[in-house]
Amino acid sequence: MSESPTHPDGMFEWSAFGAPYMDTYCHEGMLFDADSETGGEIPCPFCDPTSHWEYEFEGGYVAPTCALCQQILPDGTALRFHDGKGLRCSADCPRCGHQPMLYRDYYIEGESPEPEAWKART
Repeated sequence: MSESPTHPDGMFEWSAFGAPYMDTYCHEGMLFDADSETGGEIPCPFCDPTSHWEYEFEGGYVAPTCALCQQILPDGTALRFHDGKGLRCSADCPRCGHQPMLYRDYYIEGESPEPEAWKART
C-alpha cells in the first residue's frame, strides 16, 4: 500500500470518532477530534494510507479486496481513500482496473499463510 493524494483542507465529512456530524480533522498527518481537541493516535488515511490501514486492522485478517471480482489485492497496491458520509477506499485491481475496494475479513485454514488458503468469513 502506498501513499494517496493529500486530503482537502478543513474538516472531513466522515467522523473517525463516532459523531453523526463532521468532527474530524488532520494535523501533521494525525486525526484529531474537533469537539474535544483530543486525538493524535490515528494516522490520517489521506496523508499515510498504509499506517491508517495498519492502525485499523492490525492483528486481524482483513485484506483489501476488489469490489468487482472479489479478489484480494496484491501487496503494495496503492489505496486511495475518499471522504464522504463514510470513509471509502478504491484501488487499481490487476484484473478489473480502478474499482471500489472492500474490507474483507478472512481466516487462514490450518497453518498455511499463503493467500490461496484464505477463505472469506461468512
